[in-house]
Amino acid sequence: GEGARRALEDLILGKEVQCEPRGENDGQVVGECAYGRVKVGPWMLARGYGVVDGEYMERKDLKAYVGTQRAAKQANAG
Repeated sequence: GEGARRALEDLILGKEVQCEPRGENDGQVVGECAYGRVKVGPWMLARGYGVVDGEYMERKDLKAYVGTQRAAKQANAG
């Protein structure tokens, strides 16, 4: 929604973001992006914006992402 768009814009607008492709879904590239040392996905999840889709994730990262999502949900973030 609008809150997620604003949060993402505040984080990365006008900054150099690096993205690493992980796969493709319905013609769209799926990947992991970071601004400096900040991984955009977990940053958004921690604020309650987004959901984990483990299909394109490395198994070692999935548990951390799910934990971040769970903590945000418990804190009523987003």
